Amino acid sequence: MKSVLEAHNLAIGYRKGSDKKYKVLGNLNLSLYEGELVSLLGANGTGKSTLLRTLAGLQPPLSGDIIVNGLPLSAYGNKRLSKLISIVSTERTNAGGLTVRELVGLGRQPHTGFTGRLGAHDKSVVAKAMDDVGIAYKAEHFVAELSDGERQKVMVAKALAQEAPIIILDEPTAFLDAANRVEVLRLLHVLARENGKSILLSSHDVAQSLALSDRLWLLMPAGTITEITPEDAVLSGKMSELFGSESVHFDMLSGEFLYKTNAECGVSVEGDDIMRHWCGNALRRNGFVIVAGSGCNIKISSPSALELTFGGEHIVFNSVEELTAHLVKLKKEGELWK
Repeated sequence: MKSVLEAHNLAIGYRKGSDKKYKVLGNLNLSLYEGELVSLLGANGTGKSTLLRTLAGLQPPLSGDIIVNGLPLSAYGNKRLSKLISIVSTERTNAGGLTVRELVGLGRQPHTGFTGRLGAHDKSVVAKAMDDVGIAYKAEHFVAELSDGERQKVMVAKALAQEAPIIILDEPTAFLDAANRVEVLRLLHVLARENGKSILLSSHDVAQSLALSDRLWLLMPAGTITEITPEDAVLSGKMSELFGSESVHFDMLSGEFLYKTNAECGVSVEGDDIMRHWCGNALRRNGFVIVAGSGCNIKISSPSALELTFGGEHIVFNSVEELTAHLVKLKKEGELWK
């Protein structure tokens, strides 16, 4: 694979005055390849936004090198760099007086020259970008009239209209509902796979990042970044280390971070994967732990046929809610054990 963006011994942070530096992260060696989607995951306040801003050329590194298409980042002027890298930041854009079409059209500035006048090709690119992110129906609305989620989709469309081979996005789905988060991440995945774009984004949507990313950059609690595929991150235990929390653990089956519970009672669950997962979800929430070979066994034939066998009893429940309520009652009465 061709590397399009690299960091060598990079240190990032902020300068205070002429001689003072505040380092956020150091000794970073990273690569972004052509045609891949990479998700940057890590806790808030650990330097994700600072890293993305530095790689995009929005703020200078403290030390080290950033290489874009084989040349130092510093070798590019603003206009030339804007044809290579498009950026979607978390900062709110003050563009309320523009229509959606006009704001997305600003993404064409690197290609339109001094006048900024859009030709037929530019207008076609803008229309496709709006359509791709599902915001075309708001094309003539003012940006000030949009919700935060709609505004975020407009900024993604603006980045797409820029037609840069590298796209860097800081929390692009932060204000979107569940369905729109999936749609936008799916679009970015398609752009990487089918259009050869190199896409780097930060995200807190762990499940979707695991499903759609080619690689992850895991910003670990120690201040290091691990480059790894999603599957290896899960199976190696790296995801479990990501947030360094004693109260939260990574569930390898669901691909989500969950609160640890002080489970008091062991229950075994039989059934297909979906039934076991969602029945287990309710049981864990109510203080049970799922273990094989427990004397308290649940066999699920369908969502309305849940058979409980315990202490000589055999009861069939019509829903997970009924089953859970019964087990909670037994637990309160001291009938269940670990």
